[in-house]
Amino acid sequence: SAGKPRLTCVLHWYTSGAVALLNALLGDLFAILLLVELGMHGGPDKLASRHVVARLARTQAEMNAAYSLDAELYLPFRYNLVLKVALLAMAFSPALPLLLPFAALFLGLNYAVDRYNLLRVLKPPPRTSDLAVTTSVLYILPIACCLHIFYALFFYSKQAGADPTSLLYLALLLLGGIVLWRISVAIARPEPEPEGGGAGAPPEGRDPGRPDGRPR
Repeated sequence: SAGKPRLTCVLHWYTSGAVALLNALLGDLFAILLLVELGMHGGPDKLASRHVVARLARTQAEMNAAYSLDAELYLPFRYNLVLKVALLAMAFSPALPLLLPFAALFLGLNYAVDRYNLLRVLKPPPRTSDLAVTTSVLYILPIACCLHIFYALFFYSKQAGADPTSLLYLALLLLGGIVLWRISVAIARPEPEPEGGGAGAPPEGRDPGRPDGRPR
């Protein structure tokens, strides 16, 4: 009946979905971040590359190439893992508040591991554009905020025994769609060119090759 807590659905999620979520995040922390990224790159991989492969190289160029590990796929993989942890922690923190300090711990360790690997183990990663960062900040993080509101409404209403109407969920979905649409329009809009031929261009009639700027 209305007004009574309905904990069956919530308890079932805690014994199934929450366990799977925690297993995935703990696996990312211990298996991927600490064991693979730090243990393998900073341990056997580095030792084998520097003390075995580099010593067997015939030329100095081959030795230099073998001394450091390749980092072509390092940044995309690490960035993907950071976004995954941030999105899951923000979305499910209403049900599991401990996800927030866990995400802070994960990001702190992630910074230390990346700093060590990028400065002491790996080669400089290839240059990339800011498209990935722009996409994640303008799309993925707003989606995480919408999911946070949705799951807060769902779990708290179940615990209080009050079922929100479907129109409320639909309004939340519509609001999230409007936010993402406005962001897409803002990204697609071309930036206006500054007057005078671009930033730093000399005024018309002045010669940048002369100290006084007068025409030749």
